[in-house]
Amino acid sequence: MALIGSIRKHSVLVIIVIGVALAAFVLGDFLRKGPQRPENVVGEVEGEEIKAPEFNKKVEENINMRKQSQGVTSLSEEQRFQIRQSTWNQMVRDVIMSQQYEELGLTVPVEELEDQIMGKNPHQYIVQNFKDPQTGQFSPQMVTNFLQRLDEVDPEMKRRYLLIEEAIKDDRKMKKYNALLTKAYYMPTALAEKDYLDQNQQATYKFFGKRYGDIADTLVKLEESDYEDYYEEHKHEYETEANVDLEYVVFDVKPSKEDRKQIAENVEELFQDFKEFSNPADFVDRTSDKRYDSTWHAKGDLPVRIENKLFNAELGTYVKPFVKNNKHYFAKLLDVQQRPDSMKASHILISYQGTRTAQQQQITRSKERAEKLADSLLQVLKKEPSKLQGLSIQYSDDPSAQRNQGDLGWFEDGAMVYPFNQAVLKNDVGDVVKVESQFGYHIVRVDDKKEPVKKIRVALFERSIEPSSETFQKVYVSASRFAGEADNIEQFEQMVKEQGLNMRSADDVEKMSNNIPGIEYPRQIIRWAFREDTKEGNISQVFDMRETYVVAALENRTEKGIAPLEDVKEKIEPLVQREKKASMIMEDIEEASQASGEINAIANSLELDVNNDTIQFSSNNIPKYGREPKVIGHIFGMEPGITSTPLKGEMAVYMVALDKLIPAEEKEEYSGMKSRLEGSFKARASRSIYQALEEKADIDDNRVFFY
Repeated sequence: MALIGSIRKHSVLVIIVIGVALAAFVLGDFLRKGPQRPENVVGEVEGEEIKAPEFNKKVEENINMRKQSQGVTSLSEEQRFQIRQSTWNQMVRDVIMSQQYEELGLTVPVEELEDQIMGKNPHQYIVQNFKDPQTGQFSPQMVTNFLQRLDEVDPEMKRRYLLIEEAIKDDRKMKKYNALLTKAYYMPTALAEKDYLDQNQQATYKFFGKRYGDIADTLVKLEESDYEDYYEEHKHEYETEANVDLEYVVFDVKPSKEDRKQIAENVEELFQDFKEFSNPADFVDRTSDKRYDSTWHAKGDLPVRIENKLFNAELGTYVKPFVKNNKHYFAKLLDVQQRPDSMKASHILISYQGTRTAQQQQITRSKERAEKLADSLLQVLKKEPSKLQGLSIQYSDDPSAQRNQGDLGWFEDGAMVYPFNQAVLKNDVGDVVKVESQFGYHIVRVDDKKEPVKKIRVALFERSIEPSSETFQKVYVSASRFAGEADNIEQFEQMVKEQGLNMRSADDVEKMSNNIPGIEYPRQIIRWAFREDTKEGNISQVFDMRETYVVAALENRTEKGIAPLEDVKEKIEPLVQREKKASMIMEDIEEASQASGEINAIANSLELDVNNDTIQFSSNNIPKYGREPKVIGHIFGMEPGITSTPLKGEMAVYMVALDKLIPAEEKEEYSGMKSRLEGSFKARASRSIYQALEEKADIDDNRVFFY
């Protein structure tokens, strides 16, 4: 709204801007050089393009499946983003693995697939999806019945079943692929024996250690060469994905005093109209932020102020306007009844042409035929209610019937469509009745009810206290002025200080990240930062983030590869400092060694204690110090009677005098050790197979230009 208002006030300027932009766009096509990124390709994997329409279709399918599984009608932007991410990962995996399967000739023949579905030991996906709701156990008969009616079932259910088949085939091919690789490994007995002996030998030794923490950081002066030396030795550890560092300012749009006053006056006028209106529910539907809710409320369901006023009041009692949690409320008591909190029922749904279910499942049955069938089923079930489960599988048009055999379980009062809810409410447990709703005819069996409690029905008006369009416009103009006057990042930072704004930063933001602190769904900002024409130091346009406006500055961009020293300098400083401390300690130990090479004398001159210990080669920790695998490895590589030079460890610098090595006791056979090592290696290899293939694959990810 703020943007529209701004455009209206500056229409001439906007026309000029649009004209210039169009000219730049046309000229750009002539002047642009080099190969262009295909407009409808979101990525390429091993030479195979992933087209935008195909990708979007998969994303929508997965979104719909998530909605169905969660029983919701919409998903948050964050949930949609995560589904888009997982869809991409799955499509990349499919391409990579399909090429591997094709090269090796791996397939799943029809006979094998049938065995996985209807054989003696069906696949886990079949077992999970075809369980008897009464016993919770897998039901082969349900599989047979379903497949016999496959062409007659709901198209969506059929599609989901075919997806299960595809998942089974993919799983079988992956298992075959893993087996081909893991069966290629062999563990010789000699290696198992050597590993056992190495892991179980012991050493007795004396040592002392000087901790890095014993030297104050202020005593360590770091030179640029210290950073460079450490970086050159360890830079392979700092390989990174392409990322950016951003600075940004958030312009919050909050209701002004004038907005609050205007809303309060408007709510008071509406309340006066509400008291005169003959249909309170209709009034709420027309004027409130939320439509009229016909739910019956038990004690504790409503705001305290409304509940205290209405729960024991006479019908028609009003609650005057009040404010809570930045919202205005007023209400009227419409009805009071004794009703159960929840009820339990089972049903068979018979739809007919024109109902909502029929439209979804392409049912062409007439209403007359549907009612005739419903009446027949009603007569059968009145005599034998226990037959509902079996008849539900055979006749019900409710897609869930194949899974739950018509059992809807416990549901809250008011959760079902009104005719259905009322049928269960008004009839006794055990009754079987027929009722019609927008879905068709229901044959309903009332299975159980909770004890009735007092409930009230209320016409509740809500109005959020929100900024007006004028307030949005003012904030937008302020943000636009800020963005327009900041030509570079230095001016950006200076203006933040001058105007007393709160500048925030987000470092190491990757292309497909969805997280910038304090901003909900910041993809448009991230896409701007990674555009080819966005350069370091550039200031963005104003981003409209619904209830806020954001102006960002691109502080730094790092391309994929090994991060430069400047980008990791702050991160590696404690490690460089540790290296410097190690050098200082090693010099002290070597100097002390000049007077005597005996470990006790060296430790005494340094005012350190000598410790005696026995350790296994398989150990990782040195007592009282912590994890030191390299130092332990060095100990077992020494000759008895020798004192080491200073040894640089993770926690300290050590000096060690080896007393003796105690070899492990030999065993007569090593088959158990051999099996464990082989199993461990195969499991580790199996987990790493796809990771290795993905790292090796040529993957061009262009999603940042689309989403």
